[in-house]
Amino acid sequence: MRSTLLLKTHDDRKPGGGGSVRPGLPALAPGRRVATAAAPPAKPSFDAGFFVVPVAPPGARRRWRSEFRHRLHAGARFVLLPVLCAWVAGCGSLATRTRPLAIERRPGFNEPAAQAEEELKLTLLTYNVWGLPHWMNHAPRARYARIASGIERLHPDLVLLQEVWTKPAAAVAPTNAEWLVAQAGSPNFFRRNGLMVLSRLPIVGGEFHPFSHAAFPDSVVRKGALKVTLRTASGRRLNVWNVHLQSDAPRVRMRQIEQLTAWVREAEDGQVADLVGGDFNSTPDSPEFQRLSRELGPTAHELARAPFAPTYDGLSPDPKQAQTIDYLFIRPRAPMDRLEAAPKLVLTNPDPRQRCSDHVALQVDLRLRSGNLLVQARSAGNTSPQPVAYSPAAEIPLGH
Repeated sequence: MRSTLLLKTHDDRKPGGGGSVRPGLPALAPGRRVATAAAPPAKPSFDAGFFVVPVAPPGARRRWRSEFRHRLHAGARFVLLPVLCAWVAGCGSLATRTRPLAIERRPGFNEPAAQAEEELKLTLLTYNVWGLPHWMNHAPRARYARIASGIERLHPDLVLLQEVWTKPAAAVAPTNAEWLVAQAGSPNFFRRNGLMVLSRLPIVGGEFHPFSHAAFPDSVVRKGALKVTLRTASGRRLNVWNVHLQSDAPRVRMRQIEQLTAWVREAEDGQVADLVGGDFNSTPDSPEFQRLSRELGPTAHELARAPFAPTYDGLSPDPKQAQTIDYLFIRPRAPMDRLEAAPKLVLTNPDPRQRCSDHVALQVDLRLRSGNLLVQARSAGNTSPQPVAYSPAAEIPLGH
């Protein structure tokens, strides 16, 4: 039986002495005086009685294992990324049915005394509060209390807030007793809409309408329109829509606009007008804005014949980043003897570092006088399909 000798080589040893064998250096071979080892070594063969086995230098095995783990993790990312995207898309396509509102009725809230008012005066404020998780925007949480103080100081009748995504962001709601706080419940973060309505007028109905189309990253959550039906002191009704549209995807945003305008058209609650406000992510020169204006009526700026003012700049000092994307549209449902609007920007600061959000707030003073004070009688008994249920405490889990 023939024996075989395995002669190992060490790449980290210098040749000369001890019979070290390296590629390209002299090596022993049976029946020959000197043979030069090929570089790289030839395919091993047992015919000669022994062959050369290269040994990795110290540290090479660790480097190989590290590279293997790196490639494994990279491969896992390529595999998991489509799965994650599919899961996110699935979250975005979850339940598109309307959901009822939960209303927090603060202790001490008093409904306005009934009166036969001839003219409705209403101050409305819409504001994207940038309430993202702290690890995303790194903005201080103390700013939410500053927003609440600013709202109390301005004392509007109605406030539409967007991007109230987290539990700390819910502190934007003032704690005094003059407000009703309306939101739509959500079982988890992936169904939150970030919309909140504060009202000093009674809320007699409402619901949340989620969009059925969304693009990443908005598809992770449930953007849509939060509708509330208000009753004025004279008994007339207003439908108010708090809206947040898709960002960065015009085609998806246009499909959302189609849904929104259909919801507004089809809502019959005996209202004298629909007020549609919020963050529309559309500039005045865009096709999306033209569609909104055509379907929802004039904006407050158009009624006032005032130029549009930038409402978003991403906290950038570059004036080129400033855009107008927040509006209030007014859509009368009854003949109006008077319809006036006075818009202005509030909760702003020339120094972006002193601001509470990457948006500024839009405040509008409205004056409406219907030609028929009893216009709501045409649909007497027709209330919002989702009547509200008041509670002394918030029912909606907002935190993670």
